[in-house]
Amino acid sequence: MSLQEIFSNSKDSSTDCTFETTVGSGFEKLAEKEVKRKLGNDIQVCPARGRVFFNTDINKYSKVTELRSVNNISLIGATFLDIPFSNENKEDDAEQIKDLVNRIDWTKCLKAWADIMSCGREFYPTLEQYEEAVKRKKRSQRSKKKIKLEQKADEVPLEDDESTKLLSDEEIEKLPEPSSTGKPDYLNVLAFRVTCYRTGKHSFQSQEAAEYFGGALQDKFHWIVDLVNYDLEIVLNVASKSVYVALNLTQESLHRRNIYFFGPTTLQSTTCFNMLQIANPVPGEIVIDPLCGGGSIPIEGCFGFPSSFYLSGDLSDKAVVRTKNNLQCLYRKKNIPGFPVDVNQWDCTRLPLRDSIVDVFITDLPFGKRMGNKFLNRGLYKKSLIELARVIVPKTGRAVLLTHDKSAMARAIPASKGYWNQAQKLSVNIGGLKAAVYHLNRTGKEFEGSCLGRIGV
Repeated sequence: MSLQEIFSNSKDSSTDCTFETTVGSGFEKLAEKEVKRKLGNDIQVCPARGRVFFNTDINKYSKVTELRSVNNISLIGATFLDIPFSNENKEDDAEQIKDLVNRIDWTKCLKAWADIMSCGREFYPTLEQYEEAVKRKKRSQRSKKKIKLEQKADEVPLEDDESTKLLSDEEIEKLPEPSSTGKPDYLNVLAFRVTCYRTGKHSFQSQEAAEYFGGALQDKFHWIVDLVNYDLEIVLNVASKSVYVALNLTQESLHRRNIYFFGPTTLQSTTCFNMLQIANPVPGEIVIDPLCGGGSIPIEGCFGFPSSFYLSGDLSDKAVVRTKNNLQCLYRKKNIPGFPVDVNQWDCTRLPLRDSIVDVFITDLPFGKRMGNKFLNRGLYKKSLIELARVIVPKTGRAVLLTHDKSAMARAIPASKGYWNQAQKLSVNIGGLKAAVYHLNRTGKEFEGSCLGRIGV
């Protein structure tokens, strides 16, 4: 089923809408699985590269916001096939883009967007209201620099890579929310911007397409253009001869939802959840992340799979402190009494744990780019797999590992003395790098040796 088909099915409904969710490339099937699990197996779903489209009742949008595998959520406003772009005459193609504004039924999608976002802005201002709003905007811009300087002096930085200090309660209270955004400060006229994503060959650039479409929208509705402090972002997705228009429902990606302190290689929360979906921890199981970085995996596990217990740790003292600070921020700012997670400083090749006590092993291995190097990865991957085979329960234990260094992993699995079998390899895109997620199952082979004599045991 295509996007055009599912949008056509929802177009005439008063309550059903078509939603677009973005997801890391390679994780589309996992996101589709979560959509059906939380919204119902009978809903219409259309997976595409880096996206999942589906129809659902607008009154169920609260369920859509519970999706943990997706980065952004948008409302589809229109789809168009066979747009006669000339690909040579820019003026003719510009008129084609401008004409799309008048071909869209804005009434339904704007009402749905306003209901979801609880937006009380003026969607249909008069020309006089618009002109007064423009004046107010110009006045606010003159004082914006001064306000930013004052705010900057009071802020605690979100990224604290070099700090090894645990935050006090007072410092935590000063931290802004990870997804906090500003709002326009001029009158009640809606502020908007248009963003264009384009694939294929055209006579125009993406920014030019956004300008054509945004200019036609401004002429039609008299909205205020604000590229930073906007209420509504409209996304124009242009392919070779097709276009679909979406109204963004998330001004900041959901992958930042639980992290206050980001390290040099902090994993996105949405990627963590998709890895957890592969492992599928069941209630009572113990999950370990021996290279926790900023704690993204155990923190996401506590929200997505709260009935398991999480052990996390890292050799770097800065990473341990960063994880503890992220947990403390969640305790204080979201009034969460506690998480089933413990944080330790350890060497992942010599864990201070007894044999066969862990059920699931999930981690983001060093890529050999920002952290580590590919030569050292060969030894690290092998030693880590053997050590984790010791602490993982035989037969039922499993591992989900993310890495860009696929050659090191290809050597490590057969060199791990027969303790692991590869069940699945999923090709994914992480920050523009072609990485892979490995799903391994612990064999029934008994571990040769014991934990006796290990540090801390």
